[in-house]
Amino acid sequence: MKEPYKGLPGWKAIGFKSYQEYLESDWWKRTRDIILESHPFCEKCGSKKSLVVHHKHYETVTNESIKDLMVLCWKCHNEEHKGKGEDSSK
Repeated sequence: MKEPYKGLPGWKAIGFKSYQEYLESDWWKRTRDIILESHPFCEKCGSKKSLVVHHKHYETVTNESIKDLMVLCWKCHNEEHKGKGEDSSK
């Protein structure tokens, strides 16, 4: 049985105080830009407007691969988080 995930050690290990601080960093911005260049549309609805890069899970934060991320428009991103009982507007 897989052990439950217990937090976000990746961003702490490289010196960020919070997940939000990581998302505002040059480190994440470079990763996000690379993903958006290769996938310039929402992977759910095909929109090319208001795109964000979504973490499918948090186990690989700071060491993400393309399979860990997906490009979504803001609307689909909000729906994705609502489906998981999360509020992505925070």
